[in-house]
Amino acid sequence: MPRHGMGKTKPDPKDTASTVEFKAADAAMMKEMHVAYTGDPDVDFRTHMIPHHKGAVAMAKVALTHAKDPETRAMAQKIIDDQEKEIADMEAWLKRHGR
Repeated sequence: MPRHGMGKTKPDPKDTASTVEFKAADAAMMKEMHVAYTGDPDVDFRTHMIPHHKGAVAMAKVALTHAKDPETRAMAQKIIDDQEKEIADMEAWLKRHGR
């Protein structure tokens, strides 16, 4: 039985430029989300959310590059602003706690 989403990031010659970039961002996020669990829920939450947030930022940057709709562009910018701050906060917490 195929895994959920398997193949959705494979290149297709019919892909538009934005689709190529979205697929690359999605594939990178999925790869980076393979982080070992430590058993510490405070650490595990952050180490697994950071790549998820970075993936959201990457996808939002693709949207800013290609989207035409002002609402889409505004949402993408908000995601970048909010998630970059949250990434920095999580990374700082991990550093303060020796991780």
